[in-house]
Amino acid sequence: MVKIFNVDNGKRKRRGATPSLARQINIREVLDHLRHKSPLSRAELTRMSGVSAPTMQKLLTVLLDSGLIREVESEVEGRGRPSKSYTLSGRKIQVFGAVVGVTTCKIFTAPLSLELRKIAEYKFPTPDSYDELIGEFRQFMLKQASQNISFLGLGISIPGLVNTIEQNVIVSPNIHYLDGSSPATDMAEGLDLQTLTLQEQLALCLAEQNAGSTDDCNNFVVIDLSNGMGMGIMNNGGQLNGKCGYAGELGHIVVAPGGPLCGCGKHGCLESVASDFVLQRKVSEKVGYEVSFTELEKMLRNGSIDVSKELDEILDYLGRGISMTINILNPGLVLLNGRIFEMIPEAIDIAREKTAKYAMAPGFKECMIKRTKGNRDAGVLMGISNLLVDSISEIE
Repeated sequence: MVKIFNVDNGKRKRRGATPSLARQINIREVLDHLRHKSPLSRAELTRMSGVSAPTMQKLLTVLLDSGLIREVESEVEGRGRPSKSYTLSGRKIQVFGAVVGVTTCKIFTAPLSLELRKIAEYKFPTPDSYDELIGEFRQFMLKQASQNISFLGLGISIPGLVNTIEQNVIVSPNIHYLDGSSPATDMAEGLDLQTLTLQEQLALCLAEQNAGSTDDCNNFVVIDLSNGMGMGIMNNGGQLNGKCGYAGELGHIVVAPGGPLCGCGKHGCLESVASDFVLQRKVSEKVGYEVSFTELEKMLRNGSIDVSKELDEILDYLGRGISMTINILNPGLVLLNGRIFEMIPEAIDIAREKTAKYAMAPGFKECMIKRTKGNRDAGVLMGISNLLVDSISEIE
């Protein structure tokens, strides 16, 4: 197995040179061809990818060593020895993916390829302590590892600030027991796994690219309202992380001084006035008891509650946040992710109108604002899978 990252004393360190962008693109293209048509011979892959034969041989060697592909014998017509072809490894080679959410967590296994095909999955309510969280994850992992399956790695997405160098959680405003922790390292203890910890919005950005939501736009942002508020930024085709991975904390800009207390300790942060949880809180206050999202969706569907005033206030704050993003980053596309847009389809149009009030006209004119595609959790996990694919390839 080719390893790029090695876990040592809870810290993630690089070993060897970082794969070049061209090599990553070539590896992804080989995997993509095998995903759509398999098996394929080396000659076929060389022709389809447009690389030289020696380069293809190196790519196939790396992919075989990593366990992502396997050799198979292809039948030939007439006399002669069967030729070698290649196919994705499938169920025998898998990866763990985990998502930590404010109310729900999940962990799954899937083949490490360019599509998310879950093999096994376990969901549970977010525990009250770090030890319980790690225990739930590890129980699932150890059970899966006892089977005749080779696991290459573990990726986990976290709501909060992640130090991309040290691969630990700096602060998670809505799950404070994660502060200062290294969950991927603790989950993988005793298992031979590469580990990757992602801030969830950055994973969503990669997922949206793979889902075709970005229309080949290289400068876009994803604003996620579902676990408070966070933002992932893609700049000229690459993730904009900042010095230590802290870029994109749109939700913790104070926009309503003296407003509701935020999980970060400040009052009036954007996420405390414009998120899924804000709508849930406002409706709960309105009816006099705590309303679940399931009940809220049912109330909206049958028209038993009017949230037009609450929605207008939330989306007005959101429009200010989007306008800041447009004015500062000048993206070509803003993707909005949240239950609000699922439960109230017209919310996306209201968000556009609110943004137009506050954003500079030239930047707003050149920026599309639309919903993310597909399931949020699937998007996060797809992003993790993509990054793990990119981390395997060092060719001598």
